[in-house]
Amino acid sequence: MCTLNYATFLHRLRMVARMKRMSFEQKLLVVSVTSFLLGCCLGKLWCLLLVPCGKRSVRIPYDAVVDGNSSIRLAGFQMAMIFLPVSRGPQTGSLPRNPDVESYLGEKPCQCTGRWLKEYFTTEDWTVKQLQRDSNLKRFNRRRLDPPDIYNHADGLSPVSYPAHGVVVRPLRAVLLEGIRIEWFEVEDYFRGTVFEVEFSGNMGVFTVLAIIEDVSIVGDNTNNMIIRTTKPIHLNQQLRKVVYLNTEFNANKYDLVKVRYMGFTATVPVHIQHRQLPWLYEPEKGKMGDRVTVVVTSSGDYDNLRRLLKSVEQYYPKTTVIVADDNTADVWKAYQVRNVKHYRMPPNKGYFAGLNLGISQVATEYVLIVDDDQYFTRKTKLRELVSMLDHTNYHLVGGTVENPGQSLGSTYRILGNATHACLESQRQVYHQVQGYPGCHAADRVDSFFLASTADIRGVGFDPHPAQARNGRQGRGMSEFFVAALGRLRIAVCQHVTIGQDDRSVGTSRQQRAADMGMEDTHNLLRDNLTCLGHNSQ
Repeated sequence: MCTLNYATFLHRLRMVARMKRMSFEQKLLVVSVTSFLLGCCLGKLWCLLLVPCGKRSVRIPYDAVVDGNSSIRLAGFQMAMIFLPVSRGPQTGSLPRNPDVESYLGEKPCQCTGRWLKEYFTTEDWTVKQLQRDSNLKRFNRRRLDPPDIYNHADGLSPVSYPAHGVVVRPLRAVLLEGIRIEWFEVEDYFRGTVFEVEFSGNMGVFTVLAIIEDVSIVGDNTNNMIIRTTKPIHLNQQLRKVVYLNTEFNANKYDLVKVRYMGFTATVPVHIQHRQLPWLYEPEKGKMGDRVTVVVTSSGDYDNLRRLLKSVEQYYPKTTVIVADDNTADVWKAYQVRNVKHYRMPPNKGYFAGLNLGISQVATEYVLIVDDDQYFTRKTKLRELVSMLDHTNYHLVGGTVENPGQSLGSTYRILGNATHACLESQRQVYHQVQGYPGCHAADRVDSFFLASTADIRGVGFDPHPAQARNGRQGRGMSEFFVAALGRLRIAVCQHVTIGQDDRSVGTSRQQRAADMGMEDTHNLLRDNLTCLGHNSQ
C-alpha cells in the first residue's frame, strides 16, 4: 500500500515538472479544454435535474422497457428523459386476452366432420401427393395478382406510425391492427400529465381491444368510433398494440378506410375485406408432357392440315391429348376417330372463339397449348422450355413464333385518354427480356401459338360474339383476347421456340375482309368503351 502511494506521489511530481516546462500557450490550451468539458457536464446536469432546456419533444419507442428502479432504458433515447420516473406498466404478453375478441382473429379453424384427404391414400402415396401439391401451389401463388400480399408500413413526419397497405380481414372476422404507434411526445405535455388521446373510426366495422392496459381508458369499445386515453405514453403504445378491427358489414372484396387521429394528425389505414381465394391445382401423374399439357385446336375447313398437326404432335410428344372443336357444316364434317384425340362437333359456323371456349372447357391438365389447324410441330417446337418458364416464373402465358422469316415477335398495348374518351394503341415491339430466359421477352400480345395456365386463361375467356367469328386469328381477330387480358395475365414470347405453318391464304374477297374487320372493330370499340383503335410504328 505504501509502495503504491509512493509511486503515485512520484508520478504527480513528474506531471508538475512537465507542466512547468510547458509554454504559456500550451497551458492556456489545457485550461480551455478542461473548462469546456466541465461546462458541458454542468450544463447537461442543469437540463437533467431542473429544466428541459428548450427540448420540445422526445421519441419514445412503442417497445420501451421500464426497469425495476422506475427509470426508462431506451436505446438511443435522449438524455433529457433518462431520469424521468415512469411507473411500471403491465407486461402485455402476460395480460389476459379477451376470448370473445380473440375468437374472431385470424383464419377460422377448420372443423372437418368427414374424411380427411390423406385418408384416401397410403402413407407412401400421401407423401408423394403432398410434395406434388406443394409444388403446384407455389406455381399458383407466383402467378397471383393480389396486391394485399404486400405489407407497406408508413413512417413519416407525423407522430403516428401506421400500416399503409397490407391489412387484410376476412368478411365478418377480425384483424389485429399491428404497427400503429405514436413515435414522439411533447416533453411539456409529459410533465404536465396531459391526457394523450388516439381515436379510431371506420365505416364497415367496429373497434375493440384484445386486452386493457393499466391506466388506460377505452371510450366507445365495440363501436365504429373508439377513443383510447391515458396520461402515460408507454402505456398508450402498449394499448395500441392490442387494437382489433372487427368487420360487421359483409362484402366479398372491398376496402374500409380506417382513420387514426392523434393531436391534430390523421392517418388512414386501408383494411382490405376479402374472402379467402382458393387455388385451382392440378396433379401431375408421371411427369410426362401429356400429364402437363393439352393441345386445343379449332377446325373449320379442310382436314388435311388437321391430320398433319395431329401426326406432328404424336411424333414429338406422344400420348399428349388433343381437343378438336369442329364447326364445319354438315356437307364437310367427318367424324375423326384417332387415339389421344377428342373430337367435338359444334353447330355450323359458330366461329373460332366459340371453338376455343369449348376446347378449353374440356382441358383437365394444368397447361393448355393453343394452336391453329394449319400449324404443325417441328423439332424447334420446344414445349418443355415453355413449361419450364411457366413453372418457375410468375407468367401466366408464354408464346412462340412461326418459322417463316419476317414473323413479328410480339406486340404491346397502351390505353390512352380517360374514362369517356379512351383509345387503344398497338405497337410492334416487346418489353424487357425475362430474367433467366434468354430470347424470351415480356409483351402484351403474341402473334402465334401459346402455352397458358388453364385456370387463368379460363378466367379471361374468348368473346364468342358473331362479329369475332369470321376472322379468327387472321387480321386482328385474336387481339380481343389479349386486350381483355391486360392487367390480368402476365404474357411473354420466346423467339427461339417456333412452330411450322403454311403461308396463309384468305379465300374471301378484299371487300368482304374489309367488311368483316369493320364489324369486328365496331363490336370491340363498343365492348371495351373505346373511341378508336390505332397502331404506332415508333
